[in-house]
Amino acid sequence: MEAERKAQRELDEAVYDILGLTKEERRQVEEGLKELQELRRARTKPSTASNVKLNAKIRF
Repeated sequence: MEAERKAQRELDEAVYDILGLTKEERRQVEEGLKELQELRRARTKPSTASNVKLNAKIRF
C-alpha cells in the first residue's frame, strides 16, 4: 500500500511539473480533489438532513 501511495505521489508531482504549477496551486488542486472525494462519500451514504443540504449545494 505504501508503495502505491509513493508511486501516486511521484505521478502527481510529475503532472504538476509538466503543468508548471506552483506549490500553492498544487495545494489547491489537492484540496479540491479531497473535497470531491468527501462529496462522493457523502452521496453514497443514506440520505440524512446534512446530506440533503450537501446534495443541494452540488446541484446548480
